[in-house]
Amino acid sequence: MAKYKPILTVFALMISWNSFGGLLGVGPEFTVAEAFTVTPIVNAGIAYIWNDTEYSGPGADTSSAIFDGIAFNWDGWAALGGFACRADWVRPLGRGYALKVVGRYDIRWTRTFDTDSSAQEFSDRLQQLTLRSDVTGPMGLTPLDRMLRWRLIAGYRYFFEDSLFENNDIVLLGAGIEYDITDMLPMGTSLGVKCDVMFGEGISGYTIGMSWSF
Repeated sequence: MAKYKPILTVFALMISWNSFGGLLGVGPEFTVAEAFTVTPIVNAGIAYIWNDTEYSGPGADTSSAIFDGIAFNWDGWAALGGFACRADWVRPLGRGYALKVVGRYDIRWTRTFDTDSSAQEFSDRLQQLTLRSDVTGPMGLTPLDRMLRWRLIAGYRYFFEDSLFENNDIVLLGAGIEYDITDMLPMGTSLGVKCDVMFGEGISGYTIGMSWSF
């Protein structure tokens, strides 16, 4: 009886997924009760996705030649679209401070349209529920006589259906700065920048983003 031995032994030392994109959401805000609003939202966006993988082991060079550009180390563009419903409750804390509690449900579709190979083409649906609390307050700075405010964020996100890299939930922690632009532009009340870090079982990541509220 013939015996076969594997000639390729390799494992990926590190796999990193990255994306850069923008998402626009618009919808009417309805006041349900004092300090409580509900907003249905339509979303559309675009994202650039890329994968960075490092190989290790005796078969690293061979595996790199086989899988790079197909399963690993590739990039492409994707279109995003979907719907959401958001509920906000705001409670003033005095002296310019405020607490906001947000609940949001999203359903979103992603479809690639420009990739290195047809092997990376995919269409996916994502459903998620986000619960978040924000504390905001004045920074004591008023550049151009406009107020700067800080924001601290703590949240939890649950993924329905398919998990996120074998995780169904993550914890979110973040911080940001917002600048008052009321009456400076035809539309808009504030510009902001923020950074979030994400933690889950065996997964971590971060996001950096800008916001324009109007």
